[in-house]
Amino acid sequence: MAMKIFSKFLLITGIAAASVSCNDFLDLQPTDAVTDRMMWSKPEYAELYVNSFYDYINNYSQYWTDASQAMQCSYGLTEALTDMMKYSPAASNNTGAHYGFMSQFVYGLAGTTASSCAFYLSNWSAAYEQIRRINEFLYSMQQYATFEPEEITRFEAEARFFRGMVYFELVKRYHQVIVYRENMLDYAKDTPLNTEEESWNIVEEDLTFSAQNLPPKWDGADQGRVTSYAAWALLSRAMLYAERWDVAKAAADEVEKGGFKLMDGSTSEEYAKCFSTTAMQGNTESILDYTYQHGILDHNFDYYFSPGGDSEESNANGLGNPTQELVEEYEYAGGGEVDWSAWHVSGGTTDEPPYDQLEPRFGATILYNGAPWKGRTIEAFEGGKDGWTAPGTVNPSGKTTTGYYLRKLVDETHVDLTSVRSQQPWVMIRYAEVLLNKAEAAYRLDDPNTANECLRQIRSRVDLPYSTLSGEDLWNAIRKERKLELAFEGHYFWDLCRWEVLVDELNGTTVHGFKVTSEGANSRYEYIDCDEQTRIYTDKIYQIPLPEGELSNNKALQQFPEWL
Repeated sequence: MAMKIFSKFLLITGIAAASVSCNDFLDLQPTDAVTDRMMWSKPEYAELYVNSFYDYINNYSQYWTDASQAMQCSYGLTEALTDMMKYSPAASNNTGAHYGFMSQFVYGLAGTTASSCAFYLSNWSAAYEQIRRINEFLYSMQQYATFEPEEITRFEAEARFFRGMVYFELVKRYHQVIVYRENMLDYAKDTPLNTEEESWNIVEEDLTFSAQNLPPKWDGADQGRVTSYAAWALLSRAMLYAERWDVAKAAADEVEKGGFKLMDGSTSEEYAKCFSTTAMQGNTESILDYTYQHGILDHNFDYYFSPGGDSEESNANGLGNPTQELVEEYEYAGGGEVDWSAWHVSGGTTDEPPYDQLEPRFGATILYNGAPWKGRTIEAFEGGKDGWTAPGTVNPSGKTTTGYYLRKLVDETHVDLTSVRSQQPWVMIRYAEVLLNKAEAAYRLDDPNTANECLRQIRSRVDLPYSTLSGEDLWNAIRKERKLELAFEGHYFWDLCRWEVLVDELNGTTVHGFKVTSEGANSRYEYIDCDEQTRIYTDKIYQIPLPEGELSNNKALQQFPEWL
C-alpha cells in the first residue's frame, strides 16, 4: 500500500491554511475545537489523519528504519533471541542495533533485569502515544463528524483496526495493560492496569468491529487499505495469544471466504514471491502489505543483512546469520529427514552438505556456501568474497560467523547498498499464516481433521508429502511448520514465549554453524559452537517488565512480582 504519511501537525496546519478566511479570525472559539470541526467537515480531511496510522505497520515490521521506530525489539530481529539467528559480534565487543546488544541479552548480561529487558522489548511509551492519537481521532469524530453515517463507520472501523493492532502488541508483551478507549476524559495520570481478560477484550472488540464494518476490498487509489479480511486475519493471530481458540478459528474461517490462495512453491524463486511481492503485484497470498518508496519512506534492511561480498564499501553487511539449528529443520525436496551426523564430526569433512537437495523454503530463506546470488556464487569460506569470521570477532566486516547469510526478506536486485536504501515491501499478514493459526486453534479445540488439512495445504504447496497425525506428533508438526514457513517474519520468539517453552528448550544451550575453509576445488565444513558462552533464559521473559519511566510517572502501577 503506497500510503502518504502525514503527521497530525501537518494535517491540522494544512487544513487551516486551506480553509480559514479573514472573517474566521473573529471566531473566539478555542483553536483545537476549530481544528477538529474543520477536520470532520470533509471526508478527505479525516482520511488524511487516518493515513498517518498506516505508518504503524512499518514500526512493527522487520524493516523498521531506525532503533527509535523499532516496536518489536529495539536492537535487532527477535529471531536472534532464539536458536534461529546469531548476530556476529559477541557480547564483550561491539554494542548497538544489529550488533552485540542481542548477544548480551541471550547471555543473560542484559536480559535478566527489569530495566534491561524493558530496554530491548518494551514498546509501552510509543504504543500509548499511538493509541492516544487514535483515540483523539475517534473522540473528535464523535464530537464533530457531520458527513454520512456509513462514512463515519468506515473511519471508525479503520482507526479501530490500528488500535486493536497496537493493543495486541502491548498485551502480547505485558499481559495486563491500561485500557484507554476513545473518551479522552477518561485519561488520568495515575491509572491501574486492567486485568488480562479486559486487556484482550479490547483487542477482540476492535478487530471484530473492523472486520464487520470494513469493506472486503478497495478499488482504485484506495487499494492497499486495511480490509475486513485483514482484520479477521489479525484477529486469528491475536486470539492465539489470548488462548481464545474458538475466536481464532472462526476468524480464520472468515478469511478463507476471501479467495486467497497460497502462491506457487515448486521452486525457491517462486516461493519467495509470497513474502517479497504485494497483492497489487499478483501475490494471491498477501492479505495486508506495506509498500516503501525511495526518498519518501524506505528502510535499510539490505545494508545490514546482505552478504559481505555485496559491498566493498560497507562493514555492516551480514550481521545476522541463520544457524545450523535452523538449517537442520529442513527436509529433502519431496520429503524425508536429513541425517546431519556426517557433518558433526571432529575436524570437519569435505563432503558437500545437501543444500541443493533441500525443499524450496530453504533456498528462499538461507544463503549458503555455493548458493547462487546476484549472478555470482556465495563464498562463505575463510578468505572468500563473502567470508567467514570467528565467533566474537569485534568487527565482522560483513563476514558470517555461522557459515550462512540471510536470504529471506533481502532484495537480490539491490546493488548500491551504501547510497541507496531498500524499498522491498513488507507483507504483514499472508494466507499461509492464517492456515497455521487455524491449525493451532483447531488442535487446541480437539479438531485434528481441520488441523491436518491446514498443514497438508502448507506442505503440499512446496511439494512435501503429508500423513495424517494426531496428539503430540500433530502438535510438533504445527510447531515445525510455523518455524519454517514464517521464519524471520517476526513470529518465532513470541511463539516460544506464548507457548512458555523458550526456557525449557533453549536455556543452557548454544547455537552452531559451519566454519568453512577452501581446500582447492573443495570446501571443508567444520561444525562449530558459535556462542562464546551458554545462553540464559528465565521464566520472567514470558511477561515483559513494565518500564521504569511508567512506574515513576504512574503511582497506581507496581512492577510485576517476578521482576522485583
